This record gives sequence, structure tokens and C-alpha cells, in this order.
Amino acid sequence: MALAACHLPGSTLAQSDDKTYCRQLADLYRRYVQNSPGRRSDVEATLALEACRKGDPEGIPVLEKKLRENNISVPGGEFKP
Repeated sequence: MALAACHLPGSTLAQSDDKTYCRQLADLYRRYVQNSPGRRSDVEATLALEACRKGDPEGIPVLEKKLRENNISVPGGEFKP
């Protein structure tokens, strides 16, 4: 399986990495921000979570921002499109 990944075009690997990173951010947001006591609904974050659920990396910058605002470190630095 790892050998097959070597033959994929770079953009396919990047898209896969973006989806994985987006899921990581969504998991962190849900665990540490969304479910924290006294937290109100955040429409912008909800849309970003939905985008990540669908595999759309458009949610990445929003989730990075929301995590940083809540003093949560994002894995691997910052998203670079």
C-alpha cells in the first residue's frame, strides 16, 4: 500500500494531507472548544467543521483561528495553501 502512494500525483497526496489535517483540527476543536462548559454556538466554526467533514480544506483556516483563540496549539504549525 505504501508503495502505491509513491506513484500518486503530488496534488492527490496534498489533498489527502489537507483532509487529514482538517480532521485533526476538527477533532481538537470538538474536544477542547466546542464541548467546553458555557460555550455558545459558533456558526463560523460549525460551517468549518462541516467543510472538514465533507473533505473540503476551506475549514482549515477557520479552525486554526478558533483553536488559537482558545489557546490550543494546532498540530504542525499553520496551513499553507
